Amino acid sequence: MHAFMADAREMKPDITFQVSFIGSCFDPPKAKETAFAMIGNGADILYDERFGVSDAAQDKGILAIGNVIDTRADYPETVVASAIRHFEPTLDKAIAEVQAGTLTAADYGDCALM
Repeated sequence: MHAFMADAREMKPDITFQVSFIGSCFDPPKAKETAFAMIGNGADILYDERFGVSDAAQDKGILAIGNVIDTRADYPETVVASAIRHFEPTLDKAIAEVQAGTLTAADYGDCALM
């Protein structure tokens, strides 16, 4: 999110953002409801992961940028790009540490692995 916002500011310094958290990693109905509220507050493009947000953008005829997975095939007229997360190296490291008996809690950015 922060990288997206920083890049957007480079292109348009006066851009404004609405940021909402739904308190869940995956709740499409709640995400859709929140996205509708943001659109009602003037959002003209949405950025978030997966479903719900893209559903709202599609319903309201605005564009969305996906995150984590590529949903362009599901929303060809709505999702114009997707920021893909490759978690596999982090997961591979954690599995190797579990197998070696050396796994400890660590901060991996936006995901905590315990």
